[in-house]
Amino acid sequence: MKTNKAIFKELFREIFANPVYNESAISQYFTLEYRQEVDGKVLNYEQFCKHIIAQQEVVASMTFEFQTLVEEGNILFSNHIATVKMKSGENLEMRVIGEFHFVNGKINYCNELTHMISGDSSNKDLGSRH
Repeated sequence: MKTNKAIFKELFREIFANPVYNESAISQYFTLEYRQEVDGKVLNYEQFCKHIIAQQEVVASMTFEFQTLVEEGNILFSNHIATVKMKSGENLEMRVIGEFHFVNGKINYCNELTHMISGDSSNKDLGSRH
């Protein structure tokens, strides 16, 4: 059985680093009851799917550096850097700090803060845009 850390890294490759929207991949990693609290906004599963679509409309590529991943029971804490190349040619760097709750190998809840390290401030909502 895969650890939550392994599932987490896998979903980032398959969903966020993948330029092609794939809702079946999202449903493989997130429950339909998924709830995300991010930067003062609350997203349900449907809004999260729209968030992925909104990102893919403007992002050319995205890579991740996981600085800290701590797993305790069904909870995973991540502190990671997202390096983003926008379709406009702009480059962004975002720090993401999040707490993720797993239920039966899928993420059911996320509490996340994103902080733009570098890039145009018009994209500071990239972590919650939908």
